[in-house]
Amino acid sequence: MFQLFGSLKQFLKPSSCVIDNNIFRLHYKATVVILIGCSLMVTARQYFGDPIDCISRDDIPPNLLDTYCWIHTTFSIENAWKKKVGEEVPYP
Repeated sequence: MFQLFGSLKQFLKPSSCVIDNNIFRLHYKATVVILIGCSLMVTARQYFGDPIDCISRDDIPPNLLDTYCWIHTTFSIENAWKKKVGEEVPYP
């Protein structure tokens, strides 16, 4: 009788102990993929494309001004574009 049910024992025995379910596995695997993907997009923007674009007059070379803006963290304020430079707004 034992030999008869002994062959069924391999089908009834659990293979391993699982302490989380499919939803939790999806969360921690998807989180890793999303974080790595976002990190790659942020890093790639530094190497591909134009990460900074300063507005200037024609007499200043654009690459020189972009380097200045990159180093000194300057930025443009839209409502100050039409004001008089040197009187209403400071000159960079």
